[in-house]
Order: sequence, then structure tokens, then C-alpha cells
Amino acid sequence: KDSASEFMNKIGGILYNMNRSEVEQKSSYIKGICRNRFSSHFSVQVASIILKHYTVALDEAGWSEDRIVADLDDEVIPLSIEAKSWTQWKNQMEKWIFDSPDLVGEAYREFIKQFYQQNRLIRGTVKIGNDIIDLSKIIIPILNIYARDDHLVPPDASIALKSYVNSKDYQSLEFPGGHIGIYVSRKAQNIISQNISVWLEKHNQ
Repeated sequence: KDSASEFMNKIGGILYNMNRSEVEQKSSYIKGICRNRFSSHFSVQVASIILKHYTVALDEAGWSEDRIVADLDDEVIPLSIEAKSWTQWKNQMEKWIFDSPDLVGEAYREFIKQFYQQNRLIRGTVKIGNDIIDLSKIIIPILNIYARDDHLVPPDASIALKSYVNSKDYQSLEFPGGHIGIYVSRKAQNIISQNISVWLEKHNQ
């Protein structure tokens, strides 16, 4: 009787998951990891709220469901496996969601005017302090690393650099992840670190 009841509960759970979106299914999987790792302190309610805020933020940034699922795979699951405590997991997730440092109003206005409204970086007329920044004067070797799914610095904005510098030794590297993952994910440690090491070794010879 107990076995039959357990079996029916499992079937019910499978059917329930089949009717949920991929993002919801992945979020449930992440909560399962956290529950198993941080059982004594884990709160499913808190985890649900954090994951909801996280995925909604990506959705509002224009990310497709596939990109959000990939981000959960690349960023949140590794964090859930590697975090040393429930507190560390919460703090890191909340930092990703809410970490927006204050910016002085005048600096923001100057940035928007020069880089967006007047496109001065591309025109070679950006002024920082007393210096004029002219990309065409850059002749040193360049390794341009960018994230394929970056919603803050779109790949096209990074790839364009090659057309405006005069470096004869130019290499680009696309990272299969997002704005945050390019710095902190386990995949980044394997891809980015190794490629930088090889590039630096080559240019130190």
C-alpha cells in the first residue's frame, strides 16, 4: 500500500513538472541541490523568491527562455554546487540581482552624452580629464574577450573594436555565457583563464 502511494506521488510529481516551463523546472532542480547541501539552514520559500527575482530580471532584460535556462545551467547550478554555505549562496545570488553601485549624477550625464548621444569613442573624440581617447592610436597586441549572451555589453559592441584599432596582433575570444558568468562561473575558469595564460605566454616570448 505504501509503495503504491509512493509510486502515485512520483507519477503526480512527474506530470506536474511536465506542465511547468523549463525555467520553473530548472529552478526546482536548483532548489533541490540547495536543499540537499544546506538542509539545516535551507528555506525553500527564500530560495523560490530569490530565483524568481533572478529569472524575472533576465526576462525583463529581454532574454529568451532558452538563454535564461542556459544561464541557470552555467551560473546558478555551479554556484549551488560550490557554495560553502546557504548564506554564501543567498549573498551571491542577491549580489547578482541587486548589486548596482551608486553613480555620481554628473559622471552619468557625461558618460551618456559622450558615449551614447555623441558616439565619441568611435569618433576618437572622447575626453577623460585632459586626455582625448583615440582608439586608432592603439597599436599594442589585443586579446578581446566577450560574452556571447551578455545583455549589458552586446557581442556586436565588443566585436566592433577590431575595426577601430590599429593593432596588427588582434585576437578575439567568445565566451559561451553571460555578463556575470564570464567572471565567476566554473566554465569561465576553464575557458577564460587557460586562454589568457596561453596568450600571455605567447606574447612574453
